[in-house]
Amino acid sequence: MTIHSARWWVAWNPNATTPSANGVRLVTADSGPTNIVAFIGATLTRASTTSPVVDAVDITSAMQDLLDARVRKTIGHQIVGNGTSGPKI
Repeated sequence: MTIHSARWWVAWNPNATTPSANGVRLVTADSGPTNIVAFIGATLTRASTTSPVVDAVDITSAMQDLLDARVRKTIGHQIVGNGTSGPKI
């Protein structure tokens, strides 16, 4: 099977009240969840932003690799805070 196009769209509020960035990333995990790893190797970050934003990343290659590997994974979001506030998805 070939995946022709896959995008990760996320509407989120960075809720970053300081210049230190808050972020969100796409991760994969085994059931449990255990072995949580970045799925596409990119974290979307924003600093000093408290308004909702929409970001998108092409994940076609990463999805194809996962399919070709024939392994079961759970795909989810992971958030990164700046120590004073955290993002909202």
